[in-house]
Formats: sequence, structure tokens, C-alpha cells
Amino acid sequence: MYKPPTASEFRLLLKKWELTGGKAANLSGLSSGRSIRSYTSGNTKVPYSVLFVLFAKCEGVLISFDWRKSE
Repeated sequence: MYKPPTASEFRLLLKKWELTGGKAANLSGLSSGRSIRSYTSGNTKVPYSVLFVLFAKCEGVLISFDWRKSE
């Protein structure tokens, strides 16, 4: 079962990958950074598809539903 990252975990990932909201949105196929801001504020949970694409493009790895165990 997918457990989305918390807002703070997601912010840390964006910082690690040196992504702005706009860049993260562009990489994940979102139309604007508004969705990313909603994820980083905790107002909306990060969809699996967004996390999957960002990990694949920024880390070069595919992730499972339980991505925290790989840390």
C-alpha cells in the first residue's frame, strides 16, 4: 500500500534534487507549480505517479510502494 511522503519529506526531496516547484512540475508532467506547492504545504497528498516520476528522473531508479525501506 502506498504511503505518500509527508510535506516535510517531500520538501527535503525537492531540496536534495535542487528542484523548484516549477521544475518539479515540469519534470512530473504537471501544468504548473501550484500542485507542487500544495504537496509541500501538506494540503494535498503527493500522488504515487508524481513521486515515481521524480525518483525515476532524478535518481535514475524506479521505486516500489514502500520506498522508505530503501534508505
